[in-house]
Amino acid sequence: MKFVRVLFSGLIVLCFLNGCRKTPPQLPANKNLDTTNNEVVALVELNEKMALKEDSVLKQFVKKLKGNFVKSPVGIWYFIENQTNGTLLENSDSCFISWQMFSLEGKLLDEKSHEKVIIGKKQIPVGLEEGLRLMHKGESAVFVVPWYLAYGMKGLPPDVPPYTSLIYKVKFE
Repeated sequence: MKFVRVLFSGLIVLCFLNGCRKTPPQLPANKNLDTTNNEVVALVELNEKMALKEDSVLKQFVKKLKGNFVKSPVGIWYFIENQTNGTLLENSDSCFISWQMFSLEGKLLDEKSHEKVIIGKKQIPVGLEEGLRLMHKGESAVFVVPWYLAYGMKGLPPDVPPYTSLIYKVKFE
């Protein structure tokens, strides 16, 4: 009987020791492109072509707008209407903004007043958040955001159809 207790106690200790061992981290599935899968490669190439086409359309579009629009490294076009000095927003910073969202045809799709946004928390589309990172408090700006940095291929039913590039008029309060 004593032998069974010792054996049982030993097994419990081994289970605890084994359970405390860390497993090695794994790479997310989306970090490695499967180049052997022709469908995946074809979809990636198609996506790149669609993004390049949209970029050339937006380049022509912003030439017609008032203001000296600049393309950011991320891919949005922006124009700061009244520049001020101050620090730029970083991850985890919060700010209050008011904004209007338009289609490229000028149709008002949505608007918010005095909305609190925390940078890096993905509360708003990537393109709008990247635009906010370019602004100082008190500034107003216009952002032209390509569909792939806005609501993408899903859109935002019922107001924003899939593959819709957007114009944001933003005030950083």
